[in-house]
Amino acid sequence: MRHLSGRSWFGGCFVSLVVALTSTGSWGSTLAEDGQKQVLVLYSARRDAQIVLIGEREFPRVLDRGLPDGLDYYSEYIDRARFPDPLYKAAFRDFLRLKYRDKRFDVVIAIQDPALEFVREHQGDLFADTPIVYFAGSAAIAPLANATGIVAGVDFTRTLALVAQLQPDVRQVFVVSGTETGDVEYERLAREQFRSFESRLTFTYLSGLTTTDLERRLAALPSHSIVYYVIVNRDGAGAYFHPLEYLDRLAAVANAPIYCWVDSAMDHGIVGGSLKSQQAEADAIANVALRVLKGERPESIPATSPNLNVSQLDWRQLRRWGIGDARVPPDTLVKFREPSVWERYRIYVLSALALLLTQSALIAGLLVQRARRRRAETQLVGRGAELRTSYERIRDLGRRLLHAQEAERRRIALELHDDFGQQLALLAINLEQLTSEKPIEKAESDRLARSSLELSNWSR
Repeated sequence: MRHLSGRSWFGGCFVSLVVALTSTGSWGSTLAEDGQKQVLVLYSARRDAQIVLIGEREFPRVLDRGLPDGLDYYSEYIDRARFPDPLYKAAFRDFLRLKYRDKRFDVVIAIQDPALEFVREHQGDLFADTPIVYFAGSAAIAPLANATGIVAGVDFTRTLALVAQLQPDVRQVFVVSGTETGDVEYERLAREQFRSFESRLTFTYLSGLTTTDLERRLAALPSHSIVYYVIVNRDGAGAYFHPLEYLDRLAAVANAPIYCWVDSAMDHGIVGGSLKSQQAEADAIANVALRVLKGERPESIPATSPNLNVSQLDWRQLRRWGIGDARVPPDTLVKFREPSVWERYRIYVLSALALLLTQSALIAGLLVQRARRRRAETQLVGRGAELRTSYERIRDLGRRLLHAQEAERRRIALELHDDFGQQLALLAINLEQLTSEKPIEKAESDRLARSSLELSNWSR
């Protein structure tokens, strides 16, 4: 990126203006539909700046969601490096006048001081009767008619207060900034705010150096030092850089922790700091603009100065520089924390443990059931043996009873045969003799004969 000067610069602007205008087509066809609100956002930054990326995402989302008839949204970008040049301001004014000549905006949003300054200078001829919503970084802004907004300056000291808690042994602070107009303004503000710390810390301002020299200095910093990255859009050799890409380069070579003041620097090698949240900035501006679009007069909405800073730290950088967790304040957001083995595999460990416990319970149940079955089988076998023993005893008893019965029968038979039978036989003989020796009557003789016959039969 280079500055153009004189007629060549103005000619380049004019060509760009013509190309931009011709690419928009017929102005009549771009008029918003009835009921739609038309909003123009003026950024004091390049298109790839973090605040632009966040704003272009958040402004249309918040505004369109709050407007029942929809939103007609436009955005333009002021080159801060060229902004001090009156020719650039005039060319940018003519560009807006021609491009939006058929537009009547319901709200113009000015982001940061250069855009607010431009709106103040050209409010009458460009934005007459148009409500202005602004975000300013300085409380010492001149009054602006038909306007309201957010005033939130950059606070560099909050990060140093956090450093004092994280690294109380720090003695030197190396402040890095560039040579572009905005870089110089931020450095001036940092010098003013750091004066209150000069009794405790030694400040070295590494501004105006070439990138090679700066990298060499940062690679050989003394112990008990930190690097405070303000911003670098242009180095001492006049080379332009993206501030975050430049920070990546410095973080790769610095031998001391790097801190910053804005949250877009997170995940670019800094330890952290009390960082201005650009998401919170965009949300605050969008909500004020939405109130105006819904009918509130800007004069009835007082300008506010919310605290947009959030203390944030990069867990990976804490580990890199040996800063213990015990020194991290309790209200600090720690990002990019790498989970421990337990945190990473907790679900799997718990699942495996639950499965193991379930299997163990099933196995224990099966073992208990098998032991009970074996005990029952043992008892059954014992009872079977007892039953067999009892059966054998019963059989033996039965045999013995049968033998005793047979013996008793034989004894009784012998007794009947040998004793009673003999007596009957003897009686029969005596009866026969009686009938033969003494004469008796016939009837008695017949009875005696029958009795003798029956006794003979019994004796047999």
